[in-house]
Amino acid sequence: MIESFGGYGFNKSHSVAYAMLAYRTAWLKTHYPAEFLAACMSVDMRTEPVAKFVADAAKNDIRVIPPDINICEFEFTAPGKAEVLYGLGAVKHIGLPVVQEIMDARSCGGSFKNVVDFVTRVNHRRVSKTAIQALASAGAFDSIDPDRAKIYTNAEKLCTFARKRQEDQQTGQLSLFGSNQESVAQQFKFSQFTQWTIETLLKHEKEFLGIYLSGHPKEKQLEELKQLRTNTIDKIRAHGLRRITVCGWISRKHEMNSRGGKRLAYIDLSDMTGDLFVIVPPEVFEACAKQLEEDELVVVTGIASTDDKTGELRMTADNVFSLEKLRCRSDVKLILSLSEKFAEDDRYAQFKNTLQQFVRKNGQEIRIRYNARCGANAMLS
Repeated sequence: MIESFGGYGFNKSHSVAYAMLAYRTAWLKTHYPAEFLAACMSVDMRTEPVAKFVADAAKNDIRVIPPDINICEFEFTAPGKAEVLYGLGAVKHIGLPVVQEIMDARSCGGSFKNVVDFVTRVNHRRVSKTAIQALASAGAFDSIDPDRAKIYTNAEKLCTFARKRQEDQQTGQLSLFGSNQESVAQQFKFSQFTQWTIETLLKHEKEFLGIYLSGHPKEKQLEELKQLRTNTIDKIRAHGLRRITVCGWISRKHEMNSRGGKRLAYIDLSDMTGDLFVIVPPEVFEACAKQLEEDELVVVTGIASTDDKTGELRMTADNVFSLEKLRCRSDVKLILSLSEKFAEDDRYAQFKNTLQQFVRKNGQEIRIRYNARCGANAMLS
């Protein structure tokens, strides 16, 4: 990048300035990576830039600490060499006045002990029901109460309780023990609520952060892919592979018409190791359009190449299909090891007949290996 800036075709002073800026930026990222990433995220706290830098942090073994009302500020900060604290300002519906109110309350009374302590110490006119639900969904209360569903469902009730208490405080109607936060917390009764599944929790997290930070709904399927002989995105980058099969979820999709009037798509494919820009040409798009939905887990085969201008890895797809289809196409075997004693047992025939029902349905095979001296094998097909 420094070399390309230095070779600008106009005004050499302009190119020198760009080259110096590129050098200084590279130096900062090398020697102060956490501080550099925190600054980059704080400059533009929109979803897309933050998501890119969070992925970059993961590649460089820098931990991004989720939002926390007790330690986070409005912008991203770097408390350690390999840590970045999430900026509360990057949470949807949380503006500077809300964060300033939280920080002021923290400065005056110390860390918040529980959610009731939080709502009674901040100004209810600034920290509204919407803000509480956003903070709960983003996991900002996890350090004092990890039950996000409970807080989200009771947000309005919490606001009403806080407003009444603050009004009583102003009119001098609080009881003798009104300042005891433990007794205050006991006065509030949470309403019944439905526990969130991990999928619902992550859905809320993405809605308010724009990214999945504490996990991903497709994580279990991605673990399965390790057994199905697909490449990870970081492996493709490291080894310069060209003809590839890669799997991931679609983190972003953009459709448009080609010059010939046919539909094509550009997608960002992500796995737990990185992101890959994929071009889906019209002939491929026509066959797989229904599968090209955001957050959908897909398998893509095609040709990887390097962009001449940016140097970034990209891929042109020639096939896109589902994980289920990959299971059917993969050469998967089930090998069962049995003792010689069991192989001679009457139950063996029943066991074999039970397995026979499932053989070859998905193009798979089952091998039974006897732990006998002769090392005998049998294959059901």
